[in-house]
This record gives sequence, C-alpha cells and structure tokens, in this order.
Amino acid sequence: MKYYQGRALQISARARDGRMVRLPASVMRQFVSLSGLYGSFAVYYDDQGRLLQVDRLS
Repeated sequence: MKYYQGRALQISARARDGRMVRLPASVMRQFVSLSGLYGSFAVYYDDQGRLLQVDRLS
C-alpha cells in the first residue's frame, strides 16, 4: 500500500530466474497505472552495480 501512496522507497520483485530484486520505487512509478504495476521489465546496471535503465517488455 505504501507504494501506491508514494511513500515506499524500494520495491521487491521476483526475476524470471527466481531471484528477488530490489529497485528504487521512484524508478518504477512511471510504469504505474490506475490498475497497479504489472508487466515484465528489463533492468540494466553498470559494472559498478548502479541502475542505468528500466524498460517495460510487456
């Protein structure tokens, strides 16, 4: 609920390979609709592990 109220700092999601992934909530807000956050996303990191980009796949 905190995410939809704009109060969450991070979100957790399960990757296709089963790993749990944490992302800054602010990065995913652009993908939230009135029905929630759904779909598959490609997440790109640099060599130091910093988030570069998130793209919606479906």
